[in-house]
Amino acid sequence: MTQKNNLEPGTWDAYIGQERVKNLLKMKIAAAMERYSQLDHCLLIGQSGAGKTSLANLIAGEHDLPFLALMITPNFKIQTLNKFLLEFSEEGGGVVLLDEVHNFTKSQQHYLFSIIEGGYISYDNGKKVFFPHPLTIIGATTEPQDIIKPLLGRWGAPYRLDKYTEVEMAQIVERMARRVGLEPTKETCLALGR
Repeated sequence: MTQKNNLEPGTWDAYIGQERVKNLLKMKIAAAMERYSQLDHCLLIGQSGAGKTSLANLIAGEHDLPFLALMITPNFKIQTLNKFLLEFSEEGGGVVLLDEVHNFTKSQQHYLFSIIEGGYISYDNGKKVFFPHPLTIIGATTEPQDIIKPLLGRWGAPYRLDKYTEVEMAQIVERMARRVGLEPTKETCLALGR
């Protein structure tokens, strides 16, 4: 589980780049809120450092919901996932990021179907435990080819993040530097961003 990082952008305007994806997400969030609902489950695809976690955090913030980020490692256990999801839902629900979701095995990815489609955990003995409060599950991956097709389909059309330009990277460096009290030159920001 990860905590909020104070270097992450707190608003859509503070999030530099990814205008196409941001506009799409803002439009879908607005539509969901008009229905008194949360954003549907979705998948973010992009290279490391592209801002997938920041986007998921902004989605939670737009809905004024709690945010839980889980880093899925190759040995991540489904029992651990169940524990986190149930506790989070019991506390009121919100937005859950499954970062590096491609690290789940194929059988674990199949297991996610009931969570995404039905809003419940399905145990081996046939018992189903429904989440008391809604969860929006956001998958994030750098390796979409390692996600099984049925799971890809359950998330719908993925949001593909673009590579950052050198100018955008410089802007990100400058924003982060200023947040920790540094005053770098434009040339330094461009060099570090490059």
